Amino acid sequence: MPQYKARWTSLIIVIQSLCIILLVLNRRGYTRCASLGLIIGLWAIVTGADLTGGGIATSATFVYVIIVYIAGILLGARAGIFTALFCIFTALCLVLMEINGYMPSKVLAYTPMTRWTVLTMFTGVMIGLQYLASQVINDALLRTQYELDERNRAEDALRRSETRWRTVFNNAVVSIALVDERGHILESNPAMQRLLGYSREELGRMTFLDFTHSDDRVEDLTYFKEMFDGKSNFYRYEKRYIRKDGQLIWANLTASIIYEEHGKGQFAVGMVEDITDRKHTEEENRKLLWKLKERIKELTGLHEAARILQRQMTDIPQMLHDLAKLLPPAFQYPKATAARIRLGQIETATAAFAASSDALRTDFTTADGLSGSIEVIYTEDYPLETEGPFLAEERALINTLADMLQTSYDRHQAEEQLKTTTDQLRALTVRLRHAREEEGARIAREIHDELGSALTSLRWELESINNTSDGAEKQLKPQPLREKTGLMMNQIDATINVVRRIASELRPSILDDLGLMEAIEWQAQQFQERTRIFCRCRFSPENIDLNEEQSTAVFRIFQESLTNILRHARATSVDITSEKRGGCFILTIRDDGQGIAEHESTGTKSLGILGMRERVFLVGGAIEIAGVEGKGTILTVRVPISG
Repeated sequence: MPQYKARWTSLIIVIQSLCIILLVLNRRGYTRCASLGLIIGLWAIVTGADLTGGGIATSATFVYVIIVYIAGILLGARAGIFTALFCIFTALCLVLMEINGYMPSKVLAYTPMTRWTVLTMFTGVMIGLQYLASQVINDALLRTQYELDERNRAEDALRRSETRWRTVFNNAVVSIALVDERGHILESNPAMQRLLGYSREELGRMTFLDFTHSDDRVEDLTYFKEMFDGKSNFYRYEKRYIRKDGQLIWANLTASIIYEEHGKGQFAVGMVEDITDRKHTEEENRKLLWKLKERIKELTGLHEAARILQRQMTDIPQMLHDLAKLLPPAFQYPKATAARIRLGQIETATAAFAASSDALRTDFTTADGLSGSIEVIYTEDYPLETEGPFLAEERALINTLADMLQTSYDRHQAEEQLKTTTDQLRALTVRLRHAREEEGARIAREIHDELGSALTSLRWELESINNTSDGAEKQLKPQPLREKTGLMMNQIDATINVVRRIASELRPSILDDLGLMEAIEWQAQQFQERTRIFCRCRFSPENIDLNEEQSTAVFRIFQESLTNILRHARATSVDITSEKRGGCFILTIRDDGQGIAEHESTGTKSLGILGMRERVFLVGGAIEIAGVEGKGTILTVRVPISG
């Protein structure tokens, strides 16, 4: 009995040692080695028990089945089958040893072969069961492994996603912060920290209201609570932040809520875009637009003032009244603006104007010594600008208006003097021309009457001498004397023609004796004979009733036009027509020459044309000159017919 206790004690010690070794291996991660060691250890214990306890007939032999089962579970079906075959081989060796008497044997009801056969069959059944169990376990392990792999992949994807999100969060240009339901900053990215000037730890101890401008806190908090109360999923609006250094920042805030699975709000994500520069630009643009609007008002006022000054200078009181009405709309506070304008003894003011020491005023003096002033006041108090209640542009406005008023007044007074002088010059010109025409007519009459008569008498005397009888004449007057007498007669005839031409140019008697149309026709014939330029006259049969001054002006214009045709036109023919239309006498002179250019007909160097225009103007008429290059020139004279 003590022998069996010692044997079992040794066996227990061996098993405990084996278990400790296996646990250490499994703890260090050598699971397959531990499993293999367990199977080998169990096999060694069972085989040792058979060898020392009575051979194959011992109960320990049936533990081989458990070993096979454990091998299949821990190492798979193939390891289970291999272990089963190895255990059968071991059992067969034990049976052979027992039959041959190499180890003690117990008397049993079965022979060793029978017991071996039964053991083999039982082991085979257990192998099949073990195989089926191992397959089921393998499938479960595969599913478990697949699930573990999927979970590992999901966790890995989650880690990568978190890494990416963290990278984006930390490197985003837009400032981002996570805020809980009470407004505390849970997390902030570096952009948010740079924007506000606080560190991550400082922001973690603050709420978003701590750095929100006081004027925006109520509105921002209202939106925030509505979002957590489920009334909205997000909100967006422009607000102001205060940096750690006290600087004001304009930002565009977009806040959205992140929900838990049960629908309760967990935290909010706020994305902040710095729009300070844009706000400054918008403010500058707003100021520029306001200034542009003010400048447009001022320019409109100046434009209207120029129109009034150009139109109403003859009515100074009305002009000053209209100018004063333009000033209030041109200033920045039109409803509270009043103005007064003074020129000499004339003064006008808008309603509610009262003298004030704060008035915007400018004084001026005209060229003739007349003093004037422009004053603008505000009837109500307004915030002062840096230069006072009035803008610099408004000061420039009344200064400019004063200059315009002074310049317009002075120009009007020059113009009046010039008009008076021009009228005087024209009156003098009319008198001079009339005197010249009278003097020309007197000289023409004297030349015609006195010199013409004397020359005619002289020719008659020479002719009577030349016609004396041949007898005595031939003795008294030799041939040379007769020839000289003939030359003298011819010279006298030529002198008579020159006298007649000079007299007609000074004042054609035909104009006074027969009238304008006959004088024009006679002058055209004379021009044709002298120049070989064909002249065709076609006159209206109506009686033309022009006074002496008008007739003289039209005839002199006709003479000047023929002179211009001869000098410049290079024409071969001239058509002269006249008609009576619309209460006017119209004379048209058309040539087929090279045509007059526009600058020649309107230029100041064309003295002949200027003279014609002045002549027709003095009798109340008008003249038109049109030329086409290569096709000639048309001159049209219109003179109103005297009633």
